[in-house]
Amino acid sequence: MRKKSKLNILLAGKKKKHGFALNANDALVQISLPLVLILAIATRLMVVGQQMADEQQGPKILDIWKQQLILRIDSLMNDWEKESFYNKFNNASDITWLDSFPNDKYLQTLCKNSKILDDIPSVSTNFYIEALTYQPTSLETNDTSGSLTVLYDSELSEIPEDIEQEYIINPSHRKYAIEHIQKRCLMWKTKIENLEWDIIANIAAKQPIEDVEVTDQELAAQMQKIAYALRIRNYPILNSIKSEYGTTAEN
Repeated sequence: MRKKSKLNILLAGKKKKHGFALNANDALVQISLPLVLILAIATRLMVVGQQMADEQQGPKILDIWKQQLILRIDSLMNDWEKESFYNKFNNASDITWLDSFPNDKYLQTLCKNSKILDDIPSVSTNFYIEALTYQPTSLETNDTSGSLTVLYDSELSEIPEDIEQEYIINPSHRKYAIEHIQKRCLMWKTKIENLEWDIIANIAAKQPIEDVEVTDQELAAQMQKIAYALRIRNYPILNSIKSEYGTTAEN
């Protein structure tokens, strides 16, 4: 298991080349083949170009709900990344440290905000509901003159009689939107899990061997103590990390 390999490590040809002799006919094929490929590629590009032109005249261009909803979702999630300092950290080298533990207010914010990822279905629904009425604004001018039309979901609110179908979210639309959100949430979670494992690895590596508080023989006990030490310093870690070494959500 991953947890054992992580802490156990901390606490405990050339390819053969073949030569081919070309006769006159082989050499001619080698010269003419690229010309054939060029013609084939050119033909394929013409077909693809025609298909794209046909699609632009079809109903896909009328998917206003998708354009507006995905724009709102991505804007909301971009806001979360900025507010959480998500892009500030890639690994432990981006963290400010004091002795063995992090001493970084930006990391504290990221860890706290990331706890929503303990329940991705719930946070995905919340992002979706907020996106229905979200209005992106210019950070420089606070201009909302180009406001987006409110989108309606029949399961969440009554739909006015004069609303066009393009602004009504049906079950298949909702499923598409939530899957879009969940995909990005899973990307966030994977990156933050890796960052938190880096933090734990750095803490464990810097502890003196004689320090009983960290070097207990029981792996779970060692990890629980590190998790607790991080929590009281305002760096709560994800439940998925905790569950790998048997501690509870409260520790």
